[in-house]
Amino acid sequence: MTGRAVARQYALVLGIALLLGLLPLAVNARFYFRDDMQAAFLPLFFEIGRQLAAGQFPLLTLNSWWGSAIAAEYQYGVFNPVS
Repeated sequence: MTGRAVARQYALVLGIALLLGLLPLAVNARFYFRDDMQAAFLPLFFEIGRQLAAGQFPLLTLNSWWGSAIAAEYQYGVFNPVS
């Protein structure tokens, strides 16, 4: 298989995955924005981005309602090299 054929296959798989991921939005425009995502994750992701933009490593924040130790919460993946 040539490099172009492999790239086409990856593009096809990515396109199918994107379409399948967007399918729930056709039924409910707020499908991916509710419950914990709305209440906890998005504000703290914003705070992590704010700290990174300010040149700080996001270990702790006092700007959340629970005074979060961001580094202690595995859900936010601060030490995950992929995220």
